Amino acid sequence: MMPKVAVVYLAYNSRPYLEDVVASLEAISYPKDRIEFIIVDNNSPDNSAEMIREFALPKSGVSLPKVTFFPNPNNEGFAAGNNIGINHALLEGCDYVYLLNNDAKFHPDALTKAVDIAESDKAIGSVQSLMLLWQDPERVNSTGGMVHFLGFGFVRDNGRLLKDVEVQDGEEIAYASGAAVLYRASVLREVGLLDAFLFLYHEDLELGWRIRLAGYRNVLAKQSIVYHKYEFKRSISKFFWMERNRILVHKSHLKVGTLALLA
Repeated sequence: MMPKVAVVYLAYNSRPYLEDVVASLEAISYPKDRIEFIIVDNNSPDNSAEMIREFALPKSGVSLPKVTFFPNPNNEGFAAGNNIGINHALLEGCDYVYLLNNDAKFHPDALTKAVDIAESDKAIGSVQSLMLLWQDPERVNSTGGMVHFLGFGFVRDNGRLLKDVEVQDGEEIAYASGAAVLYRASVLREVGLLDAFLFLYHEDLELGWRIRLAGYRNVLAKQSIVYHKYEFKRSISKFFWMERNRILVHKSHLKVGTLALLA
């Protein structure tokens, strides 16, 4: 029997993306009876919850896998919102938890290829899909997270042509992007979930570090493809959360010699 996978989709102002996300999951090659699609709406101002109820829930167990919906009364951030879905997945006995960004969609074989990599080695704690730009799928969005020596994370190979990027299936990465990542459930039970105090940004880096410090690996699944509508935007709010969380993660994890190990 194939491992049971929970796909956790944190919706926030997701109306522009939801139809494409649902269509990509309808076309998924992984057995739908071994998937639970867990949608958490983070109190979207655009009333995404209404669209989820009208568009996604009626397809539960029909064209979609089983759909479970959690409308969050507050926007508690990326980490806490995803943790609602992750906790449900762990209670349901799922073997893996896949986090899919609200503006990302699957290639039909994305889950199958990610699970194949994870099943090849029990020392693998997380598997990041190869992320391509939704609007320009010949270009890469991310082949894995990297860590600057000052402690902030950034994506590898963003904007490069796919044909020019040389990566291997199963190669180790510093951490997996929370936009398209498969976590082994047993590892999450051991090391914990996303740090809700971080609210937004660097929470995937921090969890990736905990996974590595526990002796597990973060790897890339080259043949597991996800399309991400990535747009880099500068704002005071983004700068605040990224800098705040960089400092918090740096102070909480980086003892003498740890940064050299994890970078």
